[in-house]
Amino acid sequence: MRRFPALVLLVLLGSPAILAADVLIVEKVTARSGDRRNEAVRSTYVKGTRMRVEVAQKDKTVVTLYDLAAGESIELDIAKRKATVRAIAARNAKLQKDYPREDTTVTVTPLGTMQTIAGSSCDDQRFAIRVPITSKREVALMLDGTACVARAGPGVDDYHVFAEAGRERNLVIGPATGNFLVMALVRGQTELFRALTANGGMPLTIDLTFDVDGKGVYASLVRKIANGGRLTTVTRLDAAPRDDAIFVVPAGWKRELKQ
Repeated sequence: MRRFPALVLLVLLGSPAILAADVLIVEKVTARSGDRRNEAVRSTYVKGTRMRVEVAQKDKTVVTLYDLAAGESIELDIAKRKATVRAIAARNAKLQKDYPREDTTVTVTPLGTMQTIAGSSCDDQRFAIRVPITSKREVALMLDGTACVARAGPGVDDYHVFAEAGRERNLVIGPATGNFLVMALVRGQTELFRALTANGGMPLTIDLTFDVDGKGVYASLVRKIANGGRLTTVTRLDAAPRDDAIFVVPAGWKRELKQ
């Protein structure tokens, strides 16, 4: 439990925007967990069914590769020249076992208003996601907030290609962890991105908070820990071609397979 706030910040800062062929999206990310605040810049490069996510925070950059065709997600440790490889199917099977998709409730409602972000128009939407965290489903993690989703503009069509492939292959959004509360948050974020991209949309901003739905001692305990949220806003969109080399593990690096 004590590690949950730090793990939540990892999820909130590192979870990728689902993008597609030859697209770069740069976002400002502000995450909060309890009384902690962290800011980062997230750069997501996509080409075909491959994606590279770089999260720069102060003097540290975390890099993750996603190769949908190969069915792999890969964490790069630049200092150690090591690549940790995980199978997307295995990650989805673990998430499905602990938090079945069919138990999660997702609603997305258009608000009827629009914004212009990074030069593109987007439609405001409100979302609510409920992920049960007890066997009787009486206590659940909640993700609530708003998003502005673009239907046209630089990279949107290519974005849709990758997002659709990600949904078909059950791409999991978030870090690999055994922490059951963080896993619930990973399920919530995975379903949020599936919902926001279901009709060809590309989120340009997402403002979410998470809380706990339920009563009793257990719900109160989890609520004290799960107190935070995240605001992401696109600052740059670029649909220029990308070099294939940035989407693969560099030559000579050690590859380590993990569950």
